[in-house]
Amino acid sequence: MRIWLILGLALWAIGLQAAERGQQTEDTKHVKAWNNFADKLLAMHEQVISTNKVKETTRLGRYRNDPPFYKEHAYHDAKTGKLLSRVQWEIDNPKNLHVLELFLYDDKGRLKRDYTVAFLPGHRNAPSQTVVTLYGYNGKLKAFRNFDANGEATYESCDGDLNGQYVQLSFEDFEIADLRRNTKGISSSAEYKACFNAMPLDADKVLPPTL
Repeated sequence: MRIWLILGLALWAIGLQAAERGQQTEDTKHVKAWNNFADKLLAMHEQVISTNKVKETTRLGRYRNDPPFYKEHAYHDAKTGKLLSRVQWEIDNPKNLHVLELFLYDDKGRLKRDYTVAFLPGHRNAPSQTVVTLYGYNGKLKAFRNFDANGEATYESCDGDLNGQYVQLSFEDFEIADLRRNTKGISSSAEYKACFNAMPLDADKVLPPTL
């Protein structure tokens, strides 16, 4: 009995170490992917503001009653006035990116895609948030899908008018997974198809961030 107990504990320890190594590998992949997202998005931002005539505005931002924490720069297209990007840098550490948003428009002036990356104050190992949003339009319906830097769908929403009826749909990440497994459920409805069927199911073509 003692031998089997020792053997069992040894096998459990080996399994635990393997699981920990696997978790460390996944964490490393996550950190690498999310930092790569931030780097690519910052390069995109610099390209956009250097190749367009822009109007820049700045402001200081703070949290609660603390002293100002970041300086925000907003860049609007000088001709159309549309917001092209918005970037926040830490005041005490000016090289530390805090939040960056970048907006891309179609030939009708509508949002077709936007990106966001954010770091928590004091935590620089990897961004706390990475988002790419894809937009879709169908008549009076407007829909969007969010993905993170790993390409995981995190949220989707649609609202507007369809044949005289108001439509409002929204789904969290776990609900989206269910929708894609159960193709005879809500995803088969006329409303869902009108909202989302013309939109990509993944973000492969826009990740890492690209113009």
